[in-house]
Amino acid sequence: MTNSRAKGAAVEREFCAMVATHLGVSCQRNLEQSRSGGHDITGLDGWAPEIKARAEQPPRGALLNMWAQTLDQANAIKARPVLAVKVNRKGWTFYIDAAELRPDIWQPCKSWVAIEPEDFFQYARGIM
Repeated sequence: MTNSRAKGAAVEREFCAMVATHLGVSCQRNLEQSRSGGHDITGLDGWAPEIKARAEQPPRGALLNMWAQTLDQANAIKARPVLAVKVNRKGWTFYIDAAELRPDIWQPCKSWVAIEPEDFFQYARGIM
């Protein structure tokens, strides 16, 4: 359990460093997330990031569970959901609500879109 917590903390810090680099925003790990729940990162106004580290690409069922958790956390604080998954030796993939990009086509919280981190940061810059 300790190793998985350390790995989770490391990728959360890495995510915060990416946010600082690409958005110039200082965010931090939510140290109360284990005890009282909530999304993983605070300080990214309007977004509720959920960060996951995986050894292998997660199967669809695992992604659905991660996305459901992300939606629950975001809806609890009325924020936009973003799921950031880091897979060993493959890098990051971000998942956002498809309705974020095309509200004329997609219903909120029904479907997600996988995007590259750079695309997420470009999108986030435009709406923050």
